[in-house]
Amino acid sequence: MSSKKSTKRRSDHDESIHPSEAQQSAQRKLELGLHKLRCLASSLLDGNPICVHVDKLNSEYSRGFLLTMDNGCKLIAKLPCTHTEQAFLASEVATLKYLRQYTSLPVPNVLAWNPDKTNEIGSEYLIIEKTPGVALKDLWENLSTLDRYSIIEKIVAMETELANLDFPAYGALYLRDSASAQPKYYPLASERDCGESFCVGPIYKLSQTDDNTESSGELKSFGPWLTFENFASYFGQQQVITQTIRQSVENKFQAMTQVHFDPIDEIRALLEKASVLTPILTSDNRVQRVSKPSLWHSGLPLDDILVSATQPSNILGIIGWQSSKILPLFLQAQFPKFLGTPRSYKLGDSMPSLSGFAALSPEQKQSVLRNQDTAARTRYYEMCIFDYNNPVYEALNLDPKLTELYRYHDLSTEGDILGLYSYLISVSADWDSLGLSGDCPFQFTSEELVQFQKQHAQYRDALNTRGS
Repeated sequence: MSSKKSTKRRSDHDESIHPSEAQQSAQRKLELGLHKLRCLASSLLDGNPICVHVDKLNSEYSRGFLLTMDNGCKLIAKLPCTHTEQAFLASEVATLKYLRQYTSLPVPNVLAWNPDKTNEIGSEYLIIEKTPGVALKDLWENLSTLDRYSIIEKIVAMETELANLDFPAYGALYLRDSASAQPKYYPLASERDCGESFCVGPIYKLSQTDDNTESSGELKSFGPWLTFENFASYFGQQQVITQTIRQSVENKFQAMTQVHFDPIDEIRALLEKASVLTPILTSDNRVQRVSKPSLWHSGLPLDDILVSATQPSNILGIIGWQSSKILPLFLQAQFPKFLGTPRSYKLGDSMPSLSGFAALSPEQKQSVLRNQDTAARTRYYEMCIFDYNNPVYEALNLDPKLTELYRYHDLSTEGDILGLYSYLISVSADWDSLGLSGDCPFQFTSEELVQFQKQHAQYRDALNTRGS
């Protein structure tokens, strides 16, 4: 018995040292594809420089390579991590091309894109110029207040350009040449697209395995939606949402918390309440005023803002557009991540108090000053959008309870389910103060409230245990 086990162990060990034929073949294919990619990249540049170095870049859903040429020029090549029927990079390509053509935003220049998986590379690929500059993350902490405020002003100017763009529908941006592969699309108006090159098509989301860690390779499409009412009604499609989350809830929520949570009965009851609430919020004038279809960056962290190393207030590039979508402005408008704004901050919040500052310890003083600095940056951004980008100011100033429901379209995690539960309870309790007409169309029984408190407490405890 023991000899068989040891033989099995040796066999496993040998396989780890000596790759299988399939592994060797895959490696040879990757090396050949990379060689062809380097040659292709060289052919895109004047003088056909030689690619002398390749660095791998980290990315969630694509393989990235930094290609350095012998003349110092640098390009970035991207290939999807997974094989899909649809062109995975199509919307990113269209977004970059549109922004370069119709705005002054400094986004990467697309040199080549080929969605045909039978091409010489053997995969869809995208090649762009590497944007010059250094990540703002590397300089931010040492910048002067004047430089920081100058950067904030320039970001607000860019967001104002985005807010002024007009799109015919909600979804994602595509080139019309590639739109024939989309089930439905809406072309941009000629005054916003004089070359008649762009359209709005569906949003694709890469589905995940049960553990939510790896992509399954399947792209699920949503939209496009021609009107805000169409967009909002998507969130009321209970059957679609229930089928999407059923297995996730059973596998993750119960396994982690041991809480009895019937993924059909309880979630269906929540969705019934949400479906009644959706048209009420959708028809509210305050929500409609900030529902314009808007193309936006997904967050603007410090890593995605590239600046001059010698003149750091000079923004040379904005990268990270691969997740950009066209959604209602109230879902897009947010304090840019580079500001470090606390989640609890609301427009008009007062500055942190300096009362008793002299009596604080050095560590406490540092913390207070950091909070003061963050609040001051956020307040300056707030002042800038009030002066120059009122639609975004209005969207940020809207009570989040009037728009939060639209963020619960993807209930694929246990936290989102309880988040929706908590949200609906708060809307029911605050109905009058929210300025909504009539009576709240749903109520929670005392038993439901007790059950929620129990589930929420156990979920919170499970998170604390898992994080410790």
